[in-house]
Amino acid sequence: MSDVQSFSKTECRTCSTPEIATLLLLTERRVQQLAKEKVIPRVGRGEFELAPAVQGYIRFLQERMQSGDDPDLTRERALLTKVQRETAELELAAMRGDMHKSEDVMTVWTECVVNCRSRLLAVPAKLAPVLFEAESVVDIQEILKKAIYEALNELAEYSSERISGMVPVDEV
Repeated sequence: MSDVQSFSKTECRTCSTPEIATLLLLTERRVQQLAKEKVIPRVGRGEFELAPAVQGYIRFLQERMQSGDDPDLTRERALLTKVQRETAELELAAMRGDMHKSEDVMTVWTECVVNCRSRLLAVPAKLAPVLFEAESVVDIQEILKKAIYEALNELAEYSSERISGMVPVDEV
C-alpha cells in the first residue's frame, strides 16, 4: 500500500468499470468480481482510482503465481490427468483383448468379405450341374439356399484372436 500512498490525489485519475476492464484486458464482469473480492479497490459505484486498481490487480496476479493457484494451470493439470487416465484405460482394454486396432479389424473383415464374394461368384459354376439334375423347384431352392448360407457363414466366422494377430489366418 505504500506505493499507492505515494501518489497525490491530483495525480490519481478516476476510471469507470469499462475503462479499467479495457486497461487490464478483462471483462467488465471480471472487474466487478475483483472489486467485490477487494482485489481492485473502488472509489465509488463503478469508479476506480487508476493506480490502486492496476497495482491491486498486479499484486493479485503475483500472489496467484507464487501460490501456484493458477486456474489455467490447474485446468491443464486436470486435462493431462484425464488424458493419462483414458490412455491407461485404452491400453488396459487392448491388453485384455477387449479392443482391437482398426487396421486389424479392417484387414480381417476385408478378407472375410473377399472370401464370401468368391464363394458367391462360384455358386453358378459349382451348382449348374447339380441344379440340372434337380427334380423340382423346391429342390433347386434348397440347393441354392444351402450354397448361399455357406458363403454367408464366412462373414459370421469372427474371431477376436484372429483380429489381434494371436492366431494366424490359416488356423481359424
